[in-house]
Amino acid sequence: SALVRRHWTRLTPANTDGSGRLSAQIHTAFKAFGTSVLSPREGDVLRMILQGHSSKSIAAHFNNSPETIKVHRKRIYTKLSVTSQGELLSLFLAALAKLPPNAEGDPLQFLDAG
Repeated sequence: SALVRRHWTRLTPANTDGSGRLSAQIHTAFKAFGTSVLSPREGDVLRMILQGHSSKSIAAHFNNSPETIKVHRKRIYTKLSVTSQGELLSLFLAALAKLPPNAEGDPLQFLDAG
């Protein structure tokens, strides 16, 4: 999870080749990922999971118990048909790879599109 966080910090708009387009597209996709199937709170938790945070870290961030976050995590995994953080990251990357330029909305919608 520390490795995941380290990579995310390198993908800020200030750390691109100058255009910022790719980084901006990744961040837009990141914010929209899962929004078509998850509740807003589940989306918040999902983004923290993708950034490599533990349930304990997420709980502290949202001032919840780790057990509450585990419930959110279980619901997220069920709704997205994944069983691990690694599968979740793979799903995000697969959706990102299918994302057309300037796409809007949940990147998951493009997974079945071809």
